Amino acid sequence: MTYYGGNGYDLGIKMTFTPEEDLLLVGYTYSTNNIATPGTHQPVNADSGDIFIAKFDTSGKRQWGTYYGGSNFEGLDVPSSFYMPCAITCDNSGNIFLAGSTQSNTNIATPGAYQTNLYKNTKVNGPMYLTESLDGFLVKFDKNGVRRWGTYFGDTAVDYITGVACDNDGNAYISGYTESQNGIATPGSYRTTINDISAFIAKFNTSGNIEWSTYYGDTLHHYIYNPAKIAFDGNRNLYLTTYAGRNMSTPGSPFPTQAITTSQPALSIFNTRGSKIWGTYFGGNSISLAYELDVYKNKSVVSGVTISTDSIATANAHQDTFAGHGGGTMIIFPVGDAYVMGFENHDTNVYITNKFIDRMLCAGIQSITLPYDVTTDFRTGNTFTVQLSDTAGLFTSPVNIGSVNSNTAGTISCTLPSGIAASSKYKIRILGTLPADTSEAISINIHDFKLPKVKTHILPKDTLCSKDTAVFFATLTHPGIDNYYKWYVNGDSVSGVKGSTYTTDSLNNNDVVTCVVTSNTYCLSSLPVTKDSIHVTVYPTDTPNITITAIPSSSVPAFNPILFTTTVTQAPPGASYVWLRNGVVIPGRTSDTLQVFHSSGFKSGDTITCMLVSNNPCGPDTTLSNEETILYYGNVNNINTSNLSIYPNPNKGEFIIKGDIPTDIDQLTIEAYNNTGQVIYRNIATTADGYLNAGIHLPNNIPTGVYRLRITGSGYSSYVPLTIYK
Repeated sequence: MTYYGGNGYDLGIKMTFTPEEDLLLVGYTYSTNNIATPGTHQPVNADSGDIFIAKFDTSGKRQWGTYYGGSNFEGLDVPSSFYMPCAITCDNSGNIFLAGSTQSNTNIATPGAYQTNLYKNTKVNGPMYLTESLDGFLVKFDKNGVRRWGTYFGDTAVDYITGVACDNDGNAYISGYTESQNGIATPGSYRTTINDISAFIAKFNTSGNIEWSTYYGDTLHHYIYNPAKIAFDGNRNLYLTTYAGRNMSTPGSPFPTQAITTSQPALSIFNTRGSKIWGTYFGGNSISLAYELDVYKNKSVVSGVTISTDSIATANAHQDTFAGHGGGTMIIFPVGDAYVMGFENHDTNVYITNKFIDRMLCAGIQSITLPYDVTTDFRTGNTFTVQLSDTAGLFTSPVNIGSVNSNTAGTISCTLPSGIAASSKYKIRILGTLPADTSEAISINIHDFKLPKVKTHILPKDTLCSKDTAVFFATLTHPGIDNYYKWYVNGDSVSGVKGSTYTTDSLNNNDVVTCVVTSNTYCLSSLPVTKDSIHVTVYPTDTPNITITAIPSSSVPAFNPILFTTTVTQAPPGASYVWLRNGVVIPGRTSDTLQVFHSSGFKSGDTITCMLVSNNPCGPDTTLSNEETILYYGNVNNINTSNLSIYPNPNKGEFIIKGDIPTDIDQLTIEAYNNTGQVIYRNIATTADGYLNAGIHLPNNIPTGVYRLRITGSGYSSYVPLTIYK
C-alpha cells in the first residue's frame, strides 16, 4: 500500500495490469513534484491540471512516472462540480494506450498523427453547456514510457473519450461521447449521423491510423457520469456500455425496451470490423448509471449505481432488494445502491488466446503451439483447423497448418510451411466444424530465416613481420538476436576477448586464428555454431644465419663421399637453398643437403658454400653460409668397368654383377646411391682369383630411375650406372 501524490490535488482514476503483471495507474494531478521520474516523456507539469501515468512492479516499486498534458486542462478543472474520466490499457506486447480529453493545444499530438490540432468549440450552447474547446485524445507509449504517437479525436463541438481497449493484434479502440456533427464517423460505418449527442466507437491500428469510426445511439443529457466503456473479449467482439438511446436493443435481448426514457444504461456488442451484433437495455425502473465494464470469454460484467427497485437483482442473489438512498439529485451527485450485473453471450465461438504481436516466426522451422479457447463447448466430433493467409493477410487460398479433434479449449500444434515468402502481414485463424465457426484472425510476422555466417578478417594483412600488431575482426551475415563471439589461436581459447574484434602482437608463423560465433534467434533458441579461420604468415625481422657442416669431414679418402648439411636460425617462411662450388652455382642442387663425390668431378681445394634465399619482406633476401674446403687424400685406382657386366639392366631391383677385377682385391664394398647422394644399398662381396660374381638386391620401395653403383676396395674405386624400371 502506498500514497501517490505531491504538493497539489491528485486523483487516481484507473488501474490496469501489463502482460508482465506490472501495475499502471492513471489519474489527474495538480502537483508539481513526486509525480514524474527524470528522463521520462514529460517530467514537468505543463499546466495546473495534467494527466499522469505511473508504472509499479509487482512489489510496488515505481518503475517510472510521467505527466501528460499541455497548456490547458486535460479534461475539465477537477475541483469543479465534475470532471472527465480517462482510460488506460495495454496490448499483448506491453505497449500502453492512454485515452482521455483535453483543452490543450500543445503537447498532445505527434507530427503526422491522424488529428494534429485541437478544434475550437463552436457549439457553446450544446447539452454540455461548455464554452471551452474539448477534444478526445489517444496516445501510445511503449513499455518503458516512450511515446510512439499521439492524436486528437474530435471536431468543432465537445468530444471526449472515456474508454479504451486493445485486440489481439494491438489495434486500439476508443469510446466516448460527442456533440460534433462532423469529423467523427467514417464513410460506410454503422452510423454516420447524429441528432444531438451520441456515443461513438473508433478503431486505430498499431501505427495510429484510423480504421473506422461510428456514432452509436442518441442520448439527451446527463451522460458525464455514465461513461462509455469498451472492452475486448479476446475473441472477435467489443463490448460497450453507454447511456441508453433509441434502437439499441436487439430481438431476444434480456431487456429489449427502455424502462424509462432518461438515465438508463445500455450494453452492446460490436465486432472488430465495426458491425453491431447484439444490444440490450438494463437498469430497472429508475435511474441507473454504469461505471465499469469487464469481459471474460462470452461473459460481461457491469457495475455502477442505481435507485431502481426492480430488474436489477436476480433471485437468491447476495442482495435481491434495494436498500439504498434514492433522490432526485442522483445525476449531480450519485447516490443509491451499488450493483453488479452479468450477461452471457450464448454463441458458440472459438478464438485464439496466444498472442503473436511483434513476434517473429520462421518458415519451415517454427513450430507453433497455438492455445485457443471457446465461449461454449462445440458438439462432439468437432475439428478445429488452423489456417494461414497469403502474404497480404487474405484467406482467398488459405493453407492448413495444423488441426485437432476436440470440442473444447486446448492447443493446436502447427508448423509453418517451408519455402513461403517473408511478410509482416500474414494472419492465422481457427475454423470449427460443429457448429461451423471462424475465429477472428490475428497477425503474425514470418521471417525469411537464414543461418548466421561469420567471416574473419585481418588488418593490415595476413602476412606480418614479427611483433607487428594485427587486428582481427569478424563480420556476421544473417545475425541472430544475441550473438556471442569467442576467439582461438591454434585451438586455444583467447581469454578476456568476447567481442567481434581481437588485437594481438604476439603471433608466430603458421598460427591459425579462429572466430567462433554462437547465436540465438526468433526461430531457434540455439543455432549451429559458425566459425571462420585465418592462417597467418609471420616473417622474422632478424637476419637469418646459415651454417654448413661436412660429414664425416671435409677431409676424406679420395673414394669416400662428403655430405654437407645446413643449420639455419631465424629462417623466413618459404626459404630455399642454392649450393655453390668455388662461388659458382651448382645447377639443380636446391635441397638443404649436398653430397659430393670425387668421381663426380669434385677435387681437393674446391670450396663449398650455401646461400639461403627468401622473399622476406621483413629482412634480407639472401644470406651466405660459412665456407668448407674439400681435401681428398690417398691414391685412387680405378677398376676397369669394361670388364664388368650388370644384368638384367634395367629391371625392378634384382641385379647380378660379374667380371674380371685386379687379383689383389680380396673383397669389395658395393653401394647404391640415389640422385641426391643418399646410400640406399650396401653389401660386402668376396672375390676369388680376380673374379667378381655377386647379387644386388635393391629395396622394393625405390622408384623408377637411374642410380649409381659404387664399387670400392683395396684402394680401388669405380662407378657403374643401373636403371630401375617398374
